[in-house]
Amino acid sequence: MSTAFLHDKNELLTGLQELAALSAEASPSHEDALRSFREEVTGKLTFKVLLLGDFNAGKSTFINRFLLQEDVLPTSQTPCTAKLCKIKYSAEPWLRTHHNTEQGGWTETRTGVQEALAAAGANKGANVAETRHLELGWPAPLLEQGIVIVDSPGLNDPELERMQVTYDYVKEADCVLYLTMAIQALKANEREFLEKHVLTREALDKVFFVITWWDQLDEKDRPDVRKHVEEGIRRAQQARPDRPDKGSDERQPTIFPVSAKTGENLDELREVLWAYFGERRGDRLLLQKAKQAAELAQRLLEAIEERAKVALRTKDELKEDLAKAASELEAFCEGQEQFQEELTRDISRVWDK
Repeated sequence: MSTAFLHDKNELLTGLQELAALSAEASPSHEDALRSFREEVTGKLTFKVLLLGDFNAGKSTFINRFLLQEDVLPTSQTPCTAKLCKIKYSAEPWLRTHHNTEQGGWTETRTGVQEALAAAGANKGANVAETRHLELGWPAPLLEQGIVIVDSPGLNDPELERMQVTYDYVKEADCVLYLTMAIQALKANEREFLEKHVLTREALDKVFFVITWWDQLDEKDRPDVRKHVEEGIRRAQQARPDRPDKGSDERQPTIFPVSAKTGENLDELREVLWAYFGERRGDRLLLQKAKQAAELAQRLLEAIEERAKVALRTKDELKEDLAKAASELEAFCEGQEQFQEELTRDISRVWDK
């Protein structure tokens, strides 16, 4: 994530906090709205990165080495991610298992988190049928910057209900990293999945293709494999049902061949993704939220000014009422004096007689 974006994000959140504090003193009716908006901004200014690919495409290994930069997720030659897993920042590790039952809800584990994760996400785990998805809190620097990583089951998962969770999340994700193995790059079932669920008109701009296990290929085979992937993506683009113009040029796919083992091309991919998060998606969203914050601040200012007017008007009215009361009291006093004078004269006349 770019330093400029993080600075601007923190400035906006600080400004909203100060507005909420001011509202608590000057206009309490606006305080809840400002605090809710700050929570919304905090949630919206996160970036959901979805990892897609067949079983054994290396998604968990890629997340460990490239994104988290430590071995957090279980990896194996056999499928070990049977449930979609959202990974977000937490100062202390925890695992939440969201239940796929009528009661719903979730249970949380804070000890032996990695062991619990391996058991809960295992393809043949004891409670896999009762688990809808997993949520992992982890103290990784990247996550602290607002990145939420979403690890998905393999696309060749026979369980349709599990795959539907992944399909639904494609629309929600801010970025999709599609991983395909270099030694079996972009098979027919992958092209079909891309055509139906990923390369839609709305998602085209956020999909990045990553060829994993690049170090397993001989140098002489690499150009052919990359060309095969490019052609496969192009065919999937051309076949998608919502293609707006059959004669228009298709968007050129962003492809990165990488090796988690050797680190090849990981720095280049990281630079492109960070620019995408901060400059293309982040700045646009930040500007939108800043405008909304400005509107809230303007409404708060108008409310404060209105209260000031009411306070001043009340003060003037009080002065007017006091002046009127003083005038009436003075008139009453004068009347009393006149009455006493008349009464004194009447008494004197009576005595004189």
